[in-house]
Amino acid sequence: MSNFSFVETSANKQTPEETLMVLVYEVGGVVERWYKAKRYGGVGYVEDMRAKASGVGSMLRMFCEQVGWDFEELLRLGEKRYLERQEDLKKHGIKEV
Repeated sequence: MSNFSFVETSANKQTPEETLMVLVYEVGGVVERWYKAKRYGGVGYVEDMRAKASGVGSMLRMFCEQVGWDFEELLRLGEKRYLERQEDLKKHGIKEV
């Protein structure tokens, strides 16, 4: 990943709390577009959903920068925990919903 810094290039110097609010807004946009794409069809919703999803990633990365977390390490941890959960579900014959 590049050495680009969201915090250093941010025009409005938002707080971590504001970044979380934008992150939740972007997640809501993804969910809304997904619903509309499934209900009404159309490529427009899917493309707009991709834009909103990219905002989710950007805001999560910015939040990590603001609080001093390593974004890539966070992604690796998430993948590791996901795989561990899947192995546990398989071991116990449980289907995740």
